[in-house]
Amino acid sequence: MKPGNPLWRGLGAIAAVLVAAWLAQGLRAAVLEERGREQLNKNLTLTEPTPSQARTLSRAARDLDRAGWLNPDRVPRAYYAQTLLILGEEDRSREIAREVTRAEPENLEVWRIAGAIALVLRDRRFQDEATRHIRELNPRLSR
Repeated sequence: MKPGNPLWRGLGAIAAVLVAAWLAQGLRAAVLEERGREQLNKNLTLTEPTPSQARTLSRAARDLDRAGWLNPDRVPRAYYAQTLLILGEEDRSREIAREVTRAEPENLEVWRIAGAIALVLRDRRFQDEATRHIRELNPRLSR
């Protein structure tokens, strides 16, 4: 087959569509994660969120959950767990924090978020595990 053959052109067009779809998915995941993290950061609270904050945090949770499914990186899922914790869904938050640390044991940001969740939940064993991993992954913290 010659490069000018219609079959090659068709295969090239299919490949271009697949690449465009892959890039669009990545862009969508990045936008959802950024929007969710921004809403989370603006509404971080150690007290029960106000109804307005709860609505915003619920939107943030939806965005971060979607971003987590579109992105192979587990950081959006970790932020999703943090958002659930603020919304009072402690068991689900702990479950997702454990899920993301098992999936990416070498990810410092995932362990940092999981450690913060463990601290709020007063889960001493998980907190100690997170601290150990954070120190292993960032030895400068051990000094």
